[in-house]
Amino acid sequence: GASGFDPDLIELIIEDGQLAVDSAIFEAAEGYQWHGIYILQNSFADIINSEIKDSAAYGVWIDTMIQVNLEGNEIHNLHGKPGNPNGKDVTGVYIQKGDHSIIDNEIYDLEGGDGQSNIDPAGSGGKAYGIRILDGASNIYMNLIRDITAGNGGDGAQGYPGKDGNDGIGPNLPATEGGAGGKGGDAGNGGSAIGIFINTGDGILIDENEISNITGGNAGYAGTGGAGGAGGNGAAGENAPFGQPGGDGANGGLGGNGGKGGQGGDAIGIYFVAENILCNDNDIHTIH
Repeated sequence: GASGFDPDLIELIIEDGQLAVDSAIFEAAEGYQWHGIYILQNSFADIINSEIKDSAAYGVWIDTMIQVNLEGNEIHNLHGKPGNPNGKDVTGVYIQKGDHSIIDNEIYDLEGGDGQSNIDPAGSGGKAYGIRILDGASNIYMNLIRDITAGNGGDGAQGYPGKDGNDGIGPNLPATEGGAGGKGGDAGNGGSAIGIFINTGDGILIDENEISNITGGNAGYAGTGGAGGAGGNGAAGENAPFGQPGGDGANGGLGGNGGKGGQGGDAIGIYFVAENILCNDNDIHTIH
């Protein structure tokens, strides 16, 4: 709530305490109106055979040095909030520090938020992670991670039309040219989707996990340049016997340049920066 990680959403926060559940269901009453489970300093959690779903950000966030056990759970239907301007990231299990046990969980149907459209530049799509490890030496074993999709980039705004020129009024006030059209907005980039992401750590075990259907976000469409304004009409000629020819009409304005297209997001099964990772017998397939 107001004192948590997102002032607009409900969170379950465990700090200086413990959470031990078996066969529980954690979900929003309606839509994606909560932010996930947060296990913070000096806390312990043992979440077994449970279901965590319908969050707008995280399934489980772990930020404690006391070991947390997640085993046999379903973590699914997590959708990042739409862009303002960038789409929000979504993560099934986020480990900020510590050595934890993440075993035999099914993490699926995660979608990063889409970037905001009709602005310049448009917003980028949010990232989507099945499991994200910032630090520590956790055991990531026999998890099924599937259908992880990053958010799409937003579409660039359309360029504004140029102002029409003024009509001529007699020989001393010729018609004026139309104004140039505005530039189209640049498109947003698609977000990256990653099955397991490891930043730092020593001795992390990544073993016998199945990772499939990982899809990067689509790039947005660039905005079209605005049309140039119409040139003004020439002044009317005078009647005989003292007639004068009519004035020339003015040129129309230049059309605006279109915006730059965005880049599609990456799709990666396992990505690690850390050294000394024990990564064995993982099955990775269908990466888009």
